[in-house]
Amino acid sequence: MGRDGQRNPERIARVVHETGATLVALQEVESFFDGDMGRDQLEFLSQATGLHAVPGPTILRSDCHYGNALLTRAPCIHLRHHDLSIPGCEPRGAMDADLDIAGGPLRVIATHWGIRAWERDRQAARLLKILSKTNAKPTVLLGDFNEWFYYRPSIRKIKKLFAKNPGLPTYPSRWPLLALDRIGCLPQEMLVEATVHRSPLAKTASDHLPLVARLDLTRALGPYSKSAN
Repeated sequence: MGRDGQRNPERIARVVHETGATLVALQEVESFFDGDMGRDQLEFLSQATGLHAVPGPTILRSDCHYGNALLTRAPCIHLRHHDLSIPGCEPRGAMDADLDIAGGPLRVIATHWGIRAWERDRQAARLLKILSKTNAKPTVLLGDFNEWFYYRPSIRKIKKLFAKNPGLPTYPSRWPLLALDRIGCLPQEMLVEATVHRSPLAKTASDHLPLVARLDLTRALGPYSKSAN
C-alpha cells in the first residue's frame, strides 16, 4: 500500500529495480487474486522484475491469499511454512526457503511480526526455536519485525543470535524514525553492509523504505561448495 493510499505493483517493481536486489522479501502481498487490480500481485511482480516468485501466505481467502513472499534470482529447492500466529491476533508466519545458488544451499527466512509487544516476544521465541533446529547451512533472516524499542526482549533475542543486525530507520517512509525492518546473517561475516534505499519513488510506493543489504556469500558458502570433497 503506497503512502498515497494506492495499491500499485508497478511502483513496487520499479523500486526493486532501483535497488538492484536479487533477493527480496515482501510483506502484505496478495498472491492469488486482487479484485481492485484484476490480477495476481505476486505473479505480476515476478514478471516485472524477472525474479522467481515464492509465496508465503498467512491468510487464505476465497478471493485472494495474503502475506509474505520472496522474489529471488536463485530457484527455490525446498520451502517450509512456520505458523507464528497468536490467538486473537492477525495470523502471522515465517517462510523458510532453501535456495539453490552457485556455491551451495542458502537458507532464507522471511517473516512479518505482530503489532503488540507481547505478541512479538512470543513470535521471537518461536522463531529462535525454529532456527535452533537448523543444520549448518548459511542463513539469511529478513522481514518486518514491527519492533522499534532496541531493548525489547524480542529484538534482544534475535540480536543474541544475529549480533550483526543493523537497526536502520525505515518507517515511516517520508520521515523514517523507526527501525522496523531488519536483516541478519549466519555466519555474521556474510553481511557486508546495510543501507536504506531513499529514492523519491520508494518514499511514495510504500509506507516503509526498503532495507538493502550487500552479502558476500563466499564468506559462508566455501564449506558447502558443490565441488568440495
